Amino acid sequence: LGVGLHLPARMLSAWTRDQIDNAVHEQREAWLPRNRDVGTGNVAHAVQPDRHARGWLAASCHNADELAMATRIGCDFATLSPVCATASHPSTVPLEWHGFSELAAHSALPIYALGGLESDDETIARDYGARGIAAIRAFWPSA
Repeated sequence: LGVGLHLPARMLSAWTRDQIDNAVHEQREAWLPRNRDVGTGNVAHAVQPDRHARGWLAASCHNADELAMATRIGCDFATLSPVCATASHPSTVPLEWHGFSELAAHSALPIYALGGLESDDETIARDYGARGIAAIRAFWPSA
């Protein structure tokens, strides 16, 4: 659709490796910036990368390693989660705001807070280094 692509965390390491299957290779090549060496980690984040496809490239991240991979492949932004406890992942330990802030402060990417947030959490998210928030239930309670 030319809108964008949001990679789940499990795809990040596949997109940074040289040895990937043909289907992943074709998908990756359509989105990564041209003339960048992904396999060796020489992909620098570009504000407006030149891609074969059109649209934003984003990634779901949960730790520093995933944020580094998202940066390395040239993502435009990332979500970082879970900030708070969530109904969808009740056994996952949340980052909480201080953990989120620590990771966001060391990331070259714009970061959106995700996980257990309410619509009025945007101000606190920005105070802790987020560009904004991403949520489903906060905006569509019936989802």
